[in-house]
Amino acid sequence: MSWVKSFHPKPVKIGFSIWEASNPFYTPTRIGVSDAGAQLGITTRWIGPAAPDVATQVSQFKDLVRAGFEGICVVPISPAPWDTPINEAVDQGVVVVTANLDAPASKREVYFAAGGYASGYIQGQVIGKLVGKRGGKVASTNCAPGNAGMAQLGQGLKKALQEAGLTLVGPYPIDATDPAKNLATVEDIVRANPDLVALAPGCGPDTVSAGDVKQRTNGKFVVVGHDLLSDTLAMIKSGVIDATTGQKPYLQGYLPIMYLYQRTVLGMDKPTLPQNWWNVGLEVVTKQNVDAIIAREKRFA
Repeated sequence: MSWVKSFHPKPVKIGFSIWEASNPFYTPTRIGVSDAGAQLGITTRWIGPAAPDVATQVSQFKDLVRAGFEGICVVPISPAPWDTPINEAVDQGVVVVTANLDAPASKREVYFAAGGYASGYIQGQVIGKLVGKRGGKVASTNCAPGNAGMAQLGQGLKKALQEAGLTLVGPYPIDATDPAKNLATVEDIVRANPDLVALAPGCGPDTVSAGDVKQRTNGKFVVVGHDLLSDTLAMIKSGVIDATTGQKPYLQGYLPIMYLYQRTVLGMDKPTLPQNWWNVGLEVVTKQNVDAIIAREKRFA
């Protein structure tokens, strides 16, 4: 967009601050950020600590502000520590939005996400349909205890299971950063609850672990999880995992960059949205549509 230089001569810089830069869930998000920047011909920067560290992420965010980034999208693992740094950045003229996870009490403009409550509710609905009228126990996991988004997901799941006449046990805290510990926790859950009718993992790594445990133990329980990790999709295709919900993480990177460009460069007015939430939508992946999803997601593997 060379014509932009005629009225916006300085280089356009938009940042994306992530709570864990190497988390595989956010690989499509990172590529979405890069694609948007390439299409617009601007500088984008993907930055975050290698492991979850709020202080480091906040410090990196402040570095982006000092370096003259006009727009920044933040994915905050915990909302409270972000209110002050976001508010200070906005007061300095930086347009700040959030994605995937939110800091609703801050001055951020828009929150780009599929919605935690809806994701959990749809997960519970799918489990209810697959289990049918026989009832029973469903065990859930939580890879980020204390996180507001995960709490909302759990609330949605609980509501849908109640409506289906199913009993929720958990959520069991689980380590998403250590595959061995993650798998061991799921094994312990299944061992402690031999009468489970379903597993409802809260995150991508524990969805994979649930499929592994079901396969190893020849389990008869339903598995409906979250996210579109390649191992999850492969196990849906083979019939081990029954379904997963996708939060469209690519759009959670691509859309904020496009939005921030329109706000900071093209002068777009701030839109009026319910709760300032830009809903990127959810999708349910089953054996019926998994081949198309695998083809689409191959780029991110």
